[in-house]
Amino acid sequence: MLDNLEIINKHVKDVNKGKSILYNRLNKIGFEVFKSESNFVFFRTPPLIKSKDVVKFLLEKNIFIKGPFNNKPFNDHLRLTAGDEEQMNYFCDLLTDFVTQINK
Repeated sequence: MLDNLEIINKHVKDVNKGKSILYNRLNKIGFEVFKSESNFVFFRTPPLIKSKDVVKFLLEKNIFIKGPFNNKPFNDHLRLTAGDEEQMNYFCDLLTDFVTQINK
């Protein structure tokens, strides 16, 4: 794969576009998102939402994320491996639905 820089560059571009979607959309629904230079993003749930409930909800949708972390300074943080634009929009759509359900 390293012999084909086109594939690598496209993947990096897709992941960066996906991370941009995560930053924007998760912030809009109350999650604190931390900028990352890697292929994953750390984020913290809003105060009224428990990170373990987010993980449980996502597992029911067959989406696996890392966390919740319970050691300082990462209390209530979750980690998601970034994907392409379509994957990250799908993820954000699910989290938006979850937050809407919680806030009813």
